[in-house]
Amino acid sequence: MSMPPPPPPPPAAMPLPPPVSAAVAAAGATDGRVMAAGIMTIIESAITTVVGLWLFSLTTSDVGERLNNLTGDTIMFAAIVVTLLGLGCVWIGIATVRGRRWARITVVVLQSITLVVILMSLVKGGTNAGVLLRLAWSATILGLAIAGKPRLGKQA
Repeated sequence: MSMPPPPPPPPAAMPLPPPVSAAVAAAGATDGRVMAAGIMTIIESAITTVVGLWLFSLTTSDVGERLNNLTGDTIMFAAIVVTLLGLGCVWIGIATVRGRRWARITVVVLQSITLVVILMSLVKGGTNAGVLLRLAWSATILGLAIAGKPRLGKQA
């Protein structure tokens, strides 16, 4: 008596697709919160750069000579410092959007320092709308940068 042939093996199950977060991490993308913190940093820094460039225009007019007895050289120095800081922070914001871990840490440190300075200003009585807006803006950037998940993989 012959044996019946063995039953065919069950069809191979297709592997489950990776979770979306793993797929996004493998593609080298950043968490949305980190990207939002980077974009907010770019906006903030672009405004700072525009203010620095505006200070350059004050040095070419006689208005700079009449502002609290500031000399043109003092305003020129401030314009250079503010413009360079703004451009540097734009670069850090772009690196944060691209998912660089060092840039994210730099954003956290700089926004923490900003919050300390703002809180010191509030203690001294500077409760105008600009200070409160700056407090909310910096706290939002700091919260997004801390809460976001860093990019996995290459961290160049």
